This record gives sequence, structure tokens and C-alpha cells, in this order.
Amino acid sequence: MRLEGIEAHPDDVVVTVGSQQAVDLVTRIFIDPGDVVLCEAPSYVGALGVFKAYQADVVHVEMDAEGNVFGVRKGTSGTADGPMLAVAAHLDTVFPEGTDVKVKKEGTKLNAPGIGDDTFSLAALLSFVRSMNTAGIKTRDDIIFMGDVGEEGQGDLRGMRYLFTKGPLKDKVKAFISVESGGAGGVDTGAVGSRRYRVTFNGP
Repeated sequence: MRLEGIEAHPDDVVVTVGSQQAVDLVTRIFIDPGDVVLCEAPSYVGALGVFKAYQADVVHVEMDAEGNVFGVRKGTSGTADGPMLAVAAHLDTVFPEGTDVKVKKEGTKLNAPGIGDDTFSLAALLSFVRSMNTAGIKTRDDIIFMGDVGEEGQGDLRGMRYLFTKGPLKDKVKAFISVESGGAGGVDTGAVGSRRYRVTFNGP
């Protein structure tokens, strides 16, 4: 812990009799009723029982073959093959080789390269889910909340291209919203497209 910059006194350490007790203790301390807990699907059944007991809203998340991470908020239609809305944000990781990307805590702030870019919107996705749950908002169709990969540079939108052309949800997504942290004052309904070419020049 000291190597991670965490100073702890022996009095701050709690020894539990097993992982189940540790999960219960941590949940009791950090989780309030209605908080969103992200769990890998499938997940540890014992933990799911604890989260339910403390009235947390569990969202199961999956990772597709391209590395996109997503969870589905179920609608009321109950139709497994019905249309879906995808809401996505991406983690900006386009930095020069050797850049220290470790998140550092300075007072109440977390600082790291790119943390003010669309990384910020990944946290916003969780806020959307929490707000909808707190307000009791029900939707007819399922909503996919996704953190996509390979957004910029050599990533070439590979996460989004996989979602719409090869992924298991490609035929289900009928509407798409990309959350960008550049500003919350408007909604863009279109964008400039781009094409990428690989060109080889052979000279004398």
C-alpha cells in the first residue's frame, strides 16, 4: 500500500474471516440504497446477495471481443430482440510513449493525462443510470451503456466499428448517443465523416 502512496496505521487494518465478510463490510460502509454497483457477468453470487440486501442497483457489465465494456439497463417491453439505444463514452489514451498515465490524488482532486477529456464522460454514464433509477424512470426499450475502445488516432474507431458491424448487438442498436465532455450546452445530430487510406510510394 505504501508503494501506492497509501499510508495506513495498523489500527486502520481490519482482518476478516473470509471474502464474504469483507464484501459485506465494504458494502455496508460505501454503498447507500439506490447506488449503482457494476458487476461482471456472470458474477459471484454471494456478492450479488449482499448488494441486494443493501438495496444497491446492480448493473451487469460484459466485455466484447474488441474490448468494449457495456451494461444493459432493461426496458419494460420484455422483448429480448427488441430495438436498443446505445449510450457510449470512451477513455482517451492517446499519449506519447512513456507518458505517466497513473491517476494521482491531490487533495480532493484526481489528476491524470486525459482525465478532463472524454474520460470524464465515463463517470457521467454511471450518473445517468443512477439518476434514472433514483427518479424511477422506466423506458420501453433496453439501453446499452458502453465504454468503447480505440476511439482516436490509430484506434480508428475500432470499438464503434465492431459494435455496428461485427458485435453481438450490431442488429439490435437502432439509435446511438455519444457523450463527449467538451460541453453540455447542446446536442449535435451529425458530424463530418472521414476516410483513412494506407498509401505506399515507390520511388527510384
